Amino acid sequence: MKKYNLSAIMKRAWELVKKVGMTISAGLKEAWMEVKTMAKFNGRAAVAIIDKDGKANRYCGTENDDSSNYLYFNLWEKNGRKRIYANDYKRRSVGYIDCNNSNEIISDFSNNSDFVRTMKKFKETFAF
Repeated sequence: MKKYNLSAIMKRAWELVKKVGMTISAGLKEAWMEVKTMAKFNGRAAVAIIDKDGKANRYCGTENDDSSNYLYFNLWEKNGRKRIYANDYKRRSVGYIDCNNSNEIISDFSNNSDFVRTMKKFKETFAF
């Protein structure tokens, strides 16, 4: 059973060679590192809210930890549409990622809000 998509890794390596000017060896190393650090999204996840400095909320992961410091992501699929909804600790929707539209973030909050920053970090961290 294959664990990684070797074709995608090779394509990413060649993309790095052509666009960034890396050697094929360096491109392959970078592509493998990207794949191995990318977490697989399995339908549910909790991500610490990112503040304006680009850091996770200071109380996340401590004894003062509170569920209000996280966004909760849930996968929704129906009629060929696929979205990942982001909810706060009271299950209020703060936006979603439209997987059918090149992973576009849809939210009523500004692009500079903590919620949208957290959704962008989620897109960078998880493969879906």
